[in-house]
Amino acid sequence: EGISLSGSAAKGGAEVALKGGFTPLSGVYSLRLAMEEAILSAAGQEAGGMLVGVLFGDVSRLDFETMDDFRLSGTAHVLSVSGLHVSALAGFLMWLMKKKRKNWTGFFAIALGLLCFCALADFSVSVVRAALCSVFALFRRMRGEQADVRLNLSFAALVQCAINPACVLSAGFVLSYGAVLGIALLYHRFKKTLVRVFPKKAVFEKAAELLAVSAAAQLGVLPASLYYFGMLPALSMVWNILTVPLTGISVFLGLFGGLFGAVWGPLGVPLSMAAGGLCVLMRAVAKIGGSIPFSSVAVGGGSGLVTLGLILAAFALSPF
Repeated sequence: EGISLSGSAAKGGAEVALKGGFTPLSGVYSLRLAMEEAILSAAGQEAGGMLVGVLFGDVSRLDFETMDDFRLSGTAHVLSVSGLHVSALAGFLMWLMKKKRKNWTGFFAIALGLLCFCALADFSVSVVRAALCSVFALFRRMRGEQADVRLNLSFAALVQCAINPACVLSAGFVLSYGAVLGIALLYHRFKKTLVRVFPKKAVFEKAAELLAVSAAAQLGVLPASLYYFGMLPALSMVWNILTVPLTGISVFLGLFGGLFGAVWGPLGVPLSMAAGGLCVLMRAVAKIGGSIPFSSVAVGGGSGLVTLGLILAAFALSPF
């Protein structure tokens, strides 16, 4: 604890040095370890291991069968800290600071909270993307400007590429931006179509919104999924409609359960157990989805022409 590693390399040799002392980043990692221990103690190894994966993307405690079910059902993204987690956290922080979010105090408090979560999640590409989009959207709202998902996405991509140009080569970058771009381009068209088809009742309108978001996101990542993994997630939209709401609630309960448990173990037990129970339900959905034939179809290695065709089809369906 309190040990960090620094190193430098030059022609003819390398120098590595250990240095002690507290740094903000080491403090965040110490907090994460304490949260993980509290969650595992409260929810048990199986449910707690899944909850740690949902919160921080650490799937080392999950067995192969569990991971395979999530992959085959097309819901593995809930175990690799994604923009979904940040969106849930950002929404809660904005609600918590609803009286101050229109001034700079609230803005910086929300930005700091998202920065801390990025550190807890090892600054993964999708988490940083979602945090940048949320902060920029809040900044534009404070200035009285209209919401524009595409502009927020462009800002996030510009900042990430300026910091680390090589991030564009990662599958996480392409999948994360593809999902949000799919929602930005296709959500409203899908929703209008579904609203016309479904009965005119509030519950069916909410169902249309969920289906439209899921379908738009799945179509947005489909070209990248085929290119990188050679898999067609035929029924993933169905399983995502069931797991995504559970993920948002479990992130909220798990974060506070872990934080309270890190302060004093018993304090976080109820929230961590509730979040672990939701993870068990997600595991059940993934198991059902993974066991159904043709839930995901292997189509071989990705083809550049097929990928390009799907991208053009998505733009043809969009309003542009």
